Amino acid sequence: MRKIYCKLCEREIGSNNFNRHLRKNHEMSVDRYYLQFIDPTPNICKAPDCTNITKFEGIFLGFNDYCSLKCCYKKGTPRNISIGEQKKGKTFEEMYGQERSQKIKKELRKGLERFYSDKTSKTYIERNRKISQSKLGIPRSEETKKKLSLANKGKKRREKNPNWKGGITPLRELISESLENHAWKKEIHNKFPKCIICGSNEDLHVHHLDSLTYLLKNIEGITKENWRNFSGILFDPSNGVRICSKHHNTNNEISLHSFCGRVDIQKKDFWKYYNYIYSIPLEESMISLNWIYSEEKKELIKYLTLYENNSVY
Repeated sequence: MRKIYCKLCEREIGSNNFNRHLRKNHEMSVDRYYLQFIDPTPNICKAPDCTNITKFEGIFLGFNDYCSLKCCYKKGTPRNISIGEQKKGKTFEEMYGQERSQKIKKELRKGLERFYSDKTSKTYIERNRKISQSKLGIPRSEETKKKLSLANKGKKRREKNPNWKGGITPLRELISESLENHAWKKEIHNKFPKCIICGSNEDLHVHHLDSLTYLLKNIEGITKENWRNFSGILFDPSNGVRICSKHHNTNNEISLHSFCGRVDIQKKDFWKYYNYIYSIPLEESMISLNWIYSEEKKELIKYLTLYENNSVY
């Protein structure tokens, strides 16, 4: 806070309390003190369309040429250069001199050391944890999602990502985690609302008729750089069905992967499993009679048989 020297009592008073000091101790207004002791010839406010006299308050606020802050910020008023603009682009040495700049740098260094100390870092981490917990469960708006997406687009990909290890992700994993694969799965979800084996609509998995491993082995010249050129083969809509977990996982004895294995599965292996599961008793196969004779099942099987003789290539 700036100090102002009072000529009546000959002592320094804080700028914020100067008005109150004059009224309480000397029974004098600021304007009267200004005209009597500082400038007997009053100046007129420089703001457009204002004929008021400049007030003493403007001196310690930095706006001596105006009668008030309102006039100072009025449109079309000539303003003094702000402190921020004066310091812009200058070093500590240019602003404060050599000696003072070294003191400021030492204080800043101490502050950083204190900030990165164990005690401070723990409180900082704890504070961030509390902030993240307070925002849990609050969905972000679509506008916020778009802004975050645009702001982070391309910033943390490949070499720019701190976890980048030179592209060691296997080709199969690269394809299975791609956006194209997610879009293909959504298409299969829409085409097969129920399990094609038993008609269940709970815990459904997407199954490749020709497995991804089998496709990668049989496509010539596919690499990590050009695999998107073969998206018509890899993401063929006729190469997928939905099967419930009890008929798909290896944990179950009657599941597809227990019967066929997990590697190099083809369409013919699926049909072998299909004939096998319908040949065993219903209690073991976990299939209901209602589903076996339902029209919905016939339509799904018809859809598959259209592609039975067609190759994925």
